[in-house]
Amino acid sequence: MKTFKPTVLYIIKALGSLIGISISVFVLNFFVNISTTTTLLLVFIALVFSYISFRYSKPTIQLCDSTITINELITEYEQIENYFPSKGGSEPYIVTKNGEKIDLELSWLKKKDQTEIESMILKKIKPLNKEV
Repeated sequence: MKTFKPTVLYIIKALGSLIGISISVFVLNFFVNISTTTTLLLVFIALVFSYISFRYSKPTIQLCDSTITINELITEYEQIENYFPSKGGSEPYIVTKNGEKIDLELSWLKKKDQTEIESMILKKIKPLNKEV
């Protein structure tokens, strides 16, 4: 089992979004005269939703012998019908046998990790596709 996690750029994106949300609430407070308690409540709600968003959408890929886990979605290799590599800035994705498209979100990973993931997926699904 091997786990791949995003680079520091993902953390920078998360922090930038949190700072942007906080600044926008304070700017809103400047133009619309709302109480300090309401402003702090809005900042707290924005921070909670940002935390939930970044915590559960963090692109993590885990490769095991018989399964691949993308974020928190576990897919068996035998359920993967095809792999489509990235083309011109698009994210690579896999298509399962029931027609579900799953984006891999490899752009947040190191280039070395991206190529390793792609090669491991291709190794795992090519023998399965030849049998069918």
